[in-house]
Amino acid sequence: MNRIVNLISDSEKKRLARYVDGLSTRKPIQLDSGFVTLLDFDAKQITLNPYFLDLISRAIVNLARETKSNVIIGPETGGSILVGASVELSSRWCTPMKGAVVRKNGKIIGPVRKEDKLLLVDDVINTGNTLAKTTFELFKRGLYITKAFAAIKREFPGPKWFREKTGLQCEVLVDGEEIVKKQSTIPL
Repeated sequence: MNRIVNLISDSEKKRLARYVDGLSTRKPIQLDSGFVTLLDFDAKQITLNPYFLDLISRAIVNLARETKSNVIIGPETGGSILVGASVELSSRWCTPMKGAVVRKNGKIIGPVRKEDKLLLVDDVINTGNTLAKTTFELFKRGLYITKAFAAIKREFPGPKWFREKTGLQCEVLVDGEEIVKKQSTIPL
């Protein structure tokens, strides 16, 4: 894992993992991708929690600084809240960064230029398809992505699949696979 993401303390990561675990009903559900997950939670419950939004935003701003990214961008569905919070935090912490989102139709909302360095962010990575589609939209426009980030990885190898599809690395803050392993040892 990236050293900048590691600036978030282990106790903070564990607190986020416990929160995600508490949101999960521990019942298998089928995702839009067709995959079945045991980690069923609504990521909006995480990004709308001020403590966890701040925690994730700190990781994003630190990663953007390390990768020398000047734009934080994400898919509109899961990245927009993180983009807004991270841009606001960067304006208080360091050099202000720009923010943008990519709509499902591929339209970019926000000030992005060809010479910008983009950090791609999303709340959750499952299979990596959402981040990959967003990446390809950005590549079509000749834009440069330094790295991708997802706050939570479900129990699928999303970052690996994303890297195979795009050639880019995806950092994660909390690995859902560890939560699912823990869940399997807890009596229901």
